[in-house]
Amino acid sequence: MPPGESMVWLPFPLLNRSLAAAKALAEDVARRLWQSQIETWQDIVLWDGDTAACPGCGAMGTLRPRGWQPRKLKTLIGEISFRLRRATCQACGKTASPIPALLGLRPHQRVAPDIEEMAGKWIGRLPFRLSWAAG
Repeated sequence: MPPGESMVWLPFPLLNRSLAAAKALAEDVARRLWQSQIETWQDIVLWDGDTAACPGCGAMGTLRPRGWQPRKLKTLIGEISFRLRRATCQACGKTASPIPALLGLRPHQRVAPDIEEMAGKWIGRLPFRLSWAAG
């Protein structure tokens, strides 16, 4: 070792811990990216007159901004929190958001379709006696 230098021993990184940390970081980045993308995308979709229809009367181009509503969605990468843009229809006066339907979500759905699909496959693998008792 050259003079004036010292050696510091660091513990060897454990593979499982390193992989878990990398996975957690990737999931956090994915959640943040999805959150910012959906919030930006909502404004584009709602204010382009021919894209979004009123959930009440079906009129196109009549939606006007009406604030935000906090929303949480459970996904395979964890819970995603975002602001759901609300709009009021000038034709019928109903205040709602057409965005969940455009994302493929049912009204008041809090669990993403990927988790529902996974749960359906898992329940399908249960023995009949267990799946009948659970339902």
